[in-house]
Amino acid sequence: MNWEVSFLMFLQTHHSAFMDSCMIFVTHLGNFGLIWIAIGILLCIRPKYRRYGFALLIAVGSAALIGNFIIKPIAMRPRPCMDFPNIPLLISRPTSYSFPSSHSATSFAAVVVLWRLNKYFGFFAGIVAVLIALSRMYLFVHYPTDILGGFLVGFVCALLTLHFLKLSPKNSSLKK
Repeated sequence: MNWEVSFLMFLQTHHSAFMDSCMIFVTHLGNFGLIWIAIGILLCIRPKYRRYGFALLIAVGSAALIGNFIIKPIAMRPRPCMDFPNIPLLISRPTSYSFPSSHSATSFAAVVVLWRLNKYFGFFAGIVAVLIALSRMYLFVHYPTDILGGFLVGFVCALLTLHFLKLSPKNSSLKK
């Protein structure tokens, strides 16, 4: 058994009713990147933060599109719940491929943009992103390298978005 399967099986032995409820809630926060889209829309409402709101929406959207429509069809990696169908799931069985994790890609794209806007916002977004990523493994729908792949996709999409929109720490609206 490889290290990824061993780690997921370890997580499966540490379930509790409380943790199950928490992880289901946390994973739903990341569904379709809706929490990040909502934050992006809220940022767009205030002129002072509008450029960061657009950056957040572009980074999250590009991470989702690249992960779901380019990388997943190429990688075609089955999810752990497909490789090990005897493990009961606490959420609906996803039908898409596993690599990369879209929940992780959109979450970490958001973290990078929010960190650039304000390190305090970025820190708390990072905590949420890590919890979302962990929930995907706890719920047996992603391997650890799916999470890492999602992190990389999100990170790169966010950096490219910030670069092309010329949003650097020097011209941050919070530093003026």
